[in-house]
Amino acid sequence: MTQTPGHVLLVGTGAYYDNVRRALQRLGVASSVICVPSSLARLRPQRDHQFVVCTPDKEAWIDAAAEIDRSLPVTGLVCLVDSLMVHTARIAERLGLPWHPLEVAATVHDKYRMRARLQDAGVRSVPATQVESEDDVRAFAERVGWPIVVKPVRATGSLGVARLDGPDDVAGVLDRGAQHLHVAAAEPVFMAERFMTGPQFSVETMSEDGAHHVVALTKKYSDPGTLVEVGHSLPVVLPDVERVSLEAYLTELLDALGVRFGPTCTELVWTDDGPTVIESQLRVSGDEIQSLVERALGVDLIDVVVRQAAGQRVLPALRDAPAARTAAAIWYARFPAGGDVLDVLGTDEARAVDGVVDVRWTVEPGSTLRAFEHYGDRSAHAVAVAPDHEDAARSARTAVDRLGVAISVRPQTATYV
Repeated sequence: MTQTPGHVLLVGTGAYYDNVRRALQRLGVASSVICVPSSLARLRPQRDHQFVVCTPDKEAWIDAAAEIDRSLPVTGLVCLVDSLMVHTARIAERLGLPWHPLEVAATVHDKYRMRARLQDAGVRSVPATQVESEDDVRAFAERVGWPIVVKPVRATGSLGVARLDGPDDVAGVLDRGAQHLHVAAAEPVFMAERFMTGPQFSVETMSEDGAHHVVALTKKYSDPGTLVEVGHSLPVVLPDVERVSLEAYLTELLDALGVRFGPTCTELVWTDDGPTVIESQLRVSGDEIQSLVERALGVDLIDVVVRQAAGQRVLPALRDAPAARTAAAIWYARFPAGGDVLDVLGTDEARAVDGVVDVRWTVEPGSTLRAFEHYGDRSAHAVAVAPDHEDAARSARTAVDRLGVAISVRPQTATYV
C-alpha cells in the first residue's frame, strides 16, 4: 500500500473516532489525540497513536498541541465535534495549519451569529433574535407571527428545542430548555426564530479551495412535538431545476459563512421561497447518515475527511463518483413511557421486514428506558435498503413499528408499549 506521510492531530473523539482511526491506519498516517478524560477509555494509545493528551482544561489544549508539534510536526487536523471547533481553530492558528479561521468556527457554532451573518450577506434565512425572558419570546412572536421555535444558540441533538404554537406555550419554555442544557434559564443562550413549513432535508457537502460539492441530499423526518429527528432516507433525487437551486443556495450560504474546505452538514427546509437553512455544522452528519451515504452511494465520508486532512485532494474523485447504487433509510424507535427495561420485543419480526438490513437496540434488560423527549431517548433503530429512498423509509419504519419493550414502572408492574 502506498504510504501517505504526515501526522494528523484528532481534537476530541466523538461518535466517529473509530472510523477516523481506521482511515488513518489505512493511509499509513501517524496520529495523536487531544481529548477530555472521559474519552480515554475508548482510545488505544500505545498501539494506535503517537501522543495522547487527556485533560478537561481545554485552554491547556493549545499549549499541548504545540508540545506535540515540537516532538513530531503536525501536518493536519481532524475535528468532528461541534463544541470543539473553536478550540481546533485556536490550535490551527497556533500551529500555522490550514483550518477554519476562528471567526468562521465561532459563527457556525453559534446559531444566532450564523443567522445574523447570513442576513447581513443577503442569504435567504428567517427572522431570529436572542431571547432572555418569556417576554422576549412573546414580543418576537407578536412581531413575526406564530408558530415559532425557541432553541439554544449552541447545542446539538435538538436539546432544549421547542415549537411554540401560541401564547399558552410560552410559560416555562426557557426553564425546560435550561434543564436539558444544565444552565440557568437567565443565561443569554437561547434564540427564537420563525417556524418554517415544508419538507426538511440534510445536505452533505465537501469543500476544497473554496469550491463546494453536494455529496448527498437526505430527507429528514421529525417528531412534530419535540422536533427530534426520527428518520432519514437518501439519496433524494431532485428535478434539474430544483437541484441547481439547491446547489446555488448551498454555495451562497457556505461562501457567506467563510467555509473553504472540509465537510459540512446543512439542515434546511424547502419553503415556498426555496431551500432555507435551519443550521449548518462543520462536520459530517450524525444519526448514522454517514453509514447510509456509504451504503447507498459507496462514498465513505470519514475516509474523505481524513484524506483531505492528510493533504490529498478529494473533490475530483467525488465529482466523478458513480450514481447511487441503491437507496437507504434509518428509522428510530421512541416510546412515550420510561422505566426499567424487563425485555425488548419484536427484534426478529423487525428483521423479517423486506429490505431491512440492520436492527439495533440501545437499551437492554436491566437498563433504563427514558420517555421520549430528545435524541438521546431513541431506544432502537432499523436500517433498510430499497430502489427508492421513500420505499426504504417505509420499510425501516415498518420494522420499528414491530418493536416493543416491557418496562417496570412500579415494583412488580409491567407495562407493554
